[in-house]
Amino acid sequence: MSIRQQTPQIRFTGFSEDWTLRPMEDFGSSVGGTSLESEFAKTGKYKVISIGSYSKNSTYTDQGIRASENEKTKKKVLNKNDLAMVLNDKTLAGNIIGRALLIDEDEKYVFNQRTQRLILDQQKYYPKFMYQMLNADNIREKIVKSSQGNTQIYVNWSGIKHLKYTLPNSMQEQIAIGNFFQNIDQTIALQRRKHEQTQTLKQSLLSKMFPKKGQKQPEIRLAGFSGDWVEIELGGIGDFNPSGVLPDNFNYVDLESVSGTKLLYSRKESREQAPSRAQRLAKEGDLFYQAVRPYQKNNYLFNLHYTDFVFSTGYIQIRPYISSDFLLSYIQKDSFVYDVLKECTGTSYPAITTSSLKKIIISTPLQSAEQTAIGQFFKQLDDTLSLQAKQLKTLENLKQALLAKMFV
Repeated sequence: MSIRQQTPQIRFTGFSEDWTLRPMEDFGSSVGGTSLESEFAKTGKYKVISIGSYSKNSTYTDQGIRASENEKTKKKVLNKNDLAMVLNDKTLAGNIIGRALLIDEDEKYVFNQRTQRLILDQQKYYPKFMYQMLNADNIREKIVKSSQGNTQIYVNWSGIKHLKYTLPNSMQEQIAIGNFFQNIDQTIALQRRKHEQTQTLKQSLLSKMFPKKGQKQPEIRLAGFSGDWVEIELGGIGDFNPSGVLPDNFNYVDLESVSGTKLLYSRKESREQAPSRAQRLAKEGDLFYQAVRPYQKNNYLFNLHYTDFVFSTGYIQIRPYISSDFLLSYIQKDSFVYDVLKECTGTSYPAITTSSLKKIIISTPLQSAEQTAIGQFFKQLDDTLSLQAKQLKTLENLKQALLAKMFV
């Protein structure tokens, strides 16, 4: 017979007593949400918490939905330190079933249908601790396993209120753990905001460092360069889909393998067993343009020294005569994507043909040195974004590892 662990693997100094097993209904009183759609207003007093308000990292996402102040909504107002838990999700893949939001202010939010208000007994339970505990993947798994349904995944409060959780009796230990993870969350939020600001900066610079339609010079120019830019069809700046003999074995890159401008992975294939779309043999300096759903902007500049990488025909391969880094920066512009989408066919999966892509007009400086300088500038910006994304992922992974070891 296995013995249930009564203490976490990692613990703060000064705490040693066993944790206690308690049912969820002991945490406080609860109220189920009902539909507030008839109360929605463009400029209502209250922000509405619905299933769209929950993110996978258990932070609030503002959907822009507001509710007016009246007798019905007053009964749904959340107070500071309440928990709002989602009980219904479209699919389990959405990964929000059972997630809880910690309310940060009185008279600010109302809760909608498919959510449950949990009014904590703050004499026994520290809100920040409860928020972290209930959202920890290894703890939330109990609610996930209790879910029902196929197209709509849900749990009933009556069914989950008896689920038992192991918690510290000491309020001081709850406070120490809750505040510890709050500090981690603040660090993650700061890193995420820094990453988002850099992304915004990049988009702003992409719009200013290339000429707008009808103009011959960009709004912002790197020092040392002057003169008008020239317009040219994209087909005139490189060799498109160059032929090549596939090696017997190669690394295959499909559409899902690239995110943003980064290669996430490749898979080993043999020429005999590879899918028929494995046709684009890569050479260092080649640019692979995502022809299907180009609005995703998952385009990759192949800067590896290998000769055994083959890309899917879902990419249009360009072997540029001009700076590859410059061209990669150009095709990431929103205005370029807009021009591409106008030439796409299909609705659910809009795609552009090679012949249509080659006819799109782009602007380029006459001096190759300016092309190179612009390309290198945005490459450094992309490298910064990649580093920031890795740092953010490291912090998120650290938090998940600690959650698994600091709760039972």
